[in-house]
Amino acid sequence: MVIKNLSRLDINLHSIFTRKVGDGFTFRFWNDNWIGESCLKSIYQRLYYLDNNKDCQIRDRVGSSSDQHVYFWDWRRPIQDGPERTQLNGLLNMLLNATLIVSPDGWIFNSTDSTSFSVFKIRYIIDSSFLYSNDDPVRCNKILPIKINIHSWRLSLNRLPTRFNTLGIDLNSVR
Repeated sequence: MVIKNLSRLDINLHSIFTRKVGDGFTFRFWNDNWIGESCLKSIYQRLYYLDNNKDCQIRDRVGSSSDQHVYFWDWRRPIQDGPERTQLNGLLNMLLNATLIVSPDGWIFNSTDSTSFSVFKIRYIIDSSFLYSNDDPVRCNKILPIKINIHSWRLSLNRLPTRFNTLGIDLNSVR
């Protein structure tokens, strides 16, 4: 629910946090974006439809033994030559970079200055994406009454109580 609400505000949490694959018990092989730019089911659609267990974890498909990658496939039928074989070769080439380690799966915080997570940094990212910020300083005219200065300030922020701006607000509850 929170991710959907933030995505409506054009905040992509998947760009802020990236998955760190450890033992492969948490992340799903086909459905999660754990290697490459997108999830494997969107890159290798034919292989995804051939898999019997589409909701499997990474550890169910990838393993290693003595510096060798081992793959555990569960296809509905054997892979045929043509596009299926091409997709399988592409998937195997992509999986050469993937190694499972003993530590559990986790998340990495993508920050410009450090990798340490803080609530302040997330709050800043969220606030800067949907709160309106006008970089122009407010200039008050000392000759005009304060009421006019406040009115011009609200006008610059598009915060005047017009019919459009008060849409969805119960005005009786404000009084």
